[in-house]
Order: sequence, then structure tokens, then C-alpha cells
Amino acid sequence: MTVNTIGGRLCRVGAIALGCEAVMVLRKRSSSEVGIRVGRIRGMEKHGRVFVLTNESDAVGGQCSICHVIVWASGSRNPLLRRPKPAACPDSGERYSEYVAENRLAFLRSFSLCPECNSVCSFDLFVSNITSTRYEDGTERIAGDGVDYYDVPEDEAWVWWLDF
Repeated sequence: MTVNTIGGRLCRVGAIALGCEAVMVLRKRSSSEVGIRVGRIRGMEKHGRVFVLTNESDAVGGQCSICHVIVWASGSRNPLLRRPKPAACPDSGERYSEYVAENRLAFLRSFSLCPECNSVCSFDLFVSNITSTRYEDGTERIAGDGVDYYDVPEDEAWVWWLDF
């Protein structure tokens, strides 16, 4: 089965990925409604906006490698990300890191079509409160000390949100 993620239509994810069939709705939501701050980095404005999660936000996302749009979802409600850790997997270390990376890759692969550019399987960057997004033009974001981020409240963004 494929995922139909175009413009708020119902989406079906196949039994292989989730272990059951899930119905999802992809729609546009206000960034502030889902705890996503919209801003710019001083000196890098030509690359477009960046999206930063508030501390209270449960959002996680996948960023398209072609058009750089982000599809956001609730990390605690996503069936792929909330699967219980296998008993054989330790709570830390290399094997645990591999387990987390596998879950994130499964999450990115669950988006078969980009809602903006219709590219197939183009999501390559997992975004959370500890990982940065790319700029809107695809330029890799520079994070860390000395970066002058500022909110752009008058530039409210509508973001793609996947409800389960």
C-alpha cells in the first residue's frame, strides 16, 4: 500500500510499516498552534526561514531533500516512534543508538510522497527539538553558540501536520 499525502486527504499506511493499518490526515496548521517557532538567523536571511521547536512542543518532522518542506507530526502519537524498545536492546550505547536511528529512518520512510513537490521517498532529515532543520532553500543550518536567531511573528507559517 502507498501513502497518499496530498492536501489533507486521508492517508493509509501499509501493514508492513506499522504492523497494522492506520488512517492519517495530512493538513496545514498554524506553526504556533503546534509549538513551532518561525524565525531567521541574522546574516543568513537570504536562505529563508528556520523552524525551531518550543520546549513544550511534541512535534517531530521529516524534511524533504528536494523542496525542503517539513512534514510535522506528534512524536508521542506516531506509531513508529512510540514502539516499545525490544528487551534485547540496551538503554544506552551503540546498539541503542542504532535502534533510535532505525526508528527515525522508518519514520522518514513512512512519508512516501512530499505534499509540496510530489517527490517519492525524498524525506532524509529527521527534525526534533535536538536536531536542526535546513533553511528553506536547502542550505545546511549552522547551529551553536554565536548564532543570532530571531523570531518573525508577523511571518506566521502554515506547516504540514500529520494527524494519527
